[in-house]
Amino acid sequence: MLPPSQRWENLTLANDFLFGRIMRDEGLCTEMIRRILPHIDIGHIEFTHTQKSAKYSFDTRGVRFDVYAKSDSRKIFDCEVQTTDKKDLSRRSRAYHSMIGLEALESDTLIKSGTYNTMPDAYVIFICTFDPFKLGRHIYTFSSVCEEASGLKLNDGAVTIFLNTRGKSDDISGELKAFLDFMMGKASRDPFVMELESA
Repeated sequence: MLPPSQRWENLTLANDFLFGRIMRDEGLCTEMIRRILPHIDIGHIEFTHTQKSAKYSFDTRGVRFDVYAKSDSRKIFDCEVQTTDKKDLSRRSRAYHSMIGLEALESDTLIKSGTYNTMPDAYVIFICTFDPFKLGRHIYTFSSVCEEASGLKLNDGAVTIFLNTRGKSDDISGELKAFLDFMMGKASRDPFVMELESA
């Protein structure tokens, strides 16, 4: 018999398996991404894979994407749930971006165009039940900027976001806060949270 913490009725959305099952629904996945990235045009999510494996070759270490979604606006979203702080998320984000880039290089669009400008924007998103940077924020967003000229952006299309369900700062929307609270098992009257609860 499973211990009480592992029984279905006691699981939260921070459970890796449950998160993957729920986010197979393209509508729910789209709304989650929209709340995390309200300032960008997500477009229509064309497909969502859960537990998608990617390897460069048979004898190299690969990665497994918890939720891998692609939109018709040439954007790829990888959403990962992290419940244990192994102190390696920064390097792991680099591995995930690398694998997304390799898959993009094999795409028909890039091959036919002959230009790297057709590579999709890639968003690697870690939803953490701990604060990875210990600053009390709910969200930490990273993209490449020039060290010598801080206003100069590389615009390589690679963005990494770390969400902290235990944040204390007033740095996110009420909609995103409701979602992060639900990841920890806190219900609310937020319509999206109620949809997730029902699912």
